[in-house]
Amino acid sequence: MVVIRYIFKISVVTCTLLFAACSPVYYSPTAPVLSGFEKKGDLSITAGAGYADKLTTVEFLNREPNVPAPSGSNTSLEGADFSIAYSPFDHIGVHYNMTYFYGSEREDSRLNERYSGNGLFHNIGIGFYEKLEGNIIWETYANLGIGNVDIESNAGRNLNASISKLGAHTGLLYKKRSFEMGGLLSLSRLKYSSINGSLEFQNVSQAEYLLDNDAHLLLEPAIIVRAGHKNVKFQFSLANSTNLTNIDFRQNNLNASFGVQLAFNAMDIR
Repeated sequence: MVVIRYIFKISVVTCTLLFAACSPVYYSPTAPVLSGFEKKGDLSITAGAGYADKLTTVEFLNREPNVPAPSGSNTSLEGADFSIAYSPFDHIGVHYNMTYFYGSEREDSRLNERYSGNGLFHNIGIGFYEKLEGNIIWETYANLGIGNVDIESNAGRNLNASISKLGAHTGLLYKKRSFEMGGLLSLSRLKYSSINGSLEFQNVSQAEYLLDNDAHLLLEPAIIVRAGHKNVKFQFSLANSTNLTNIDFRQNNLNASFGVQLAFNAMDIR
């Protein structure tokens, strides 16, 4: 398992870079953000732990999605995520979130060359929300992100690249005092640039691989469930990523995250 260093996003899109055991993997969805704001002054702080992997048993268009190169396996990684969101005006929300991933290839790998790395990304977003009938909240956010990739192997070879991401998401949240459940759909463009390094996989330069696959359109649905107290709830989220540009691009397509959210109205404590 290898993770990639990743800093990214100035909005609410989810994406994280990583590398995997036996096969390099350059992207994964991250924990989604669904604020559930109702009025000016609403504030939420969320912290959690995440796990990213690749589903290879689900058939899509008569083939397995995001299949790595031959002999690739075990693309999972672990990490932590943090987000803070605030509504400065009625119907307007902003947020910031950060995710850190880490991992290294197992010592018992069949390959002589092993990879290791870590990933860190930052993102902020701005959007619109509206409370509908039946305790339903609708929100739409614009997303913009930047970052970089930094991977190294025990053979002394590495890979570096810059990343940018631009997109938007929309979602619905059913919100009660002690329970919340919702879903969102994100569409974004991922772009790699400033790619350099000597890292190779199966005798193929990974810098050349990214140069040949430097732009992608991603469709990413996600679900969020929260339960607990009015102001403090446990949160579970599940996010999926489908690459509409290249279904065989080396990426993970699943992220699961579990954490805790603190939510209240900042205007009420003044």
